[in-house]
Amino acid sequence: MDYSEAQLDSDRLVADREELAMTTVQTDMTKNFPFDDESFDIIFCPVSNAYIEI
Repeated sequence: MDYSEAQLDSDRLVADREELAMTTVQTDMTKNFPFDDESFDIIFCPVSNAYIEI
């Protein structure tokens, strides 16, 4: 998930290179996420939350 289509393109390149299955979603993390409740077991977000106002 990223706001930048260019970043998502880069993510897809790495996933393809490493033969990983991945779905990308372009969205704004300051808005409601486009995912159903309980869609994930874990979310890893090491630094992106440092770039938004809370």
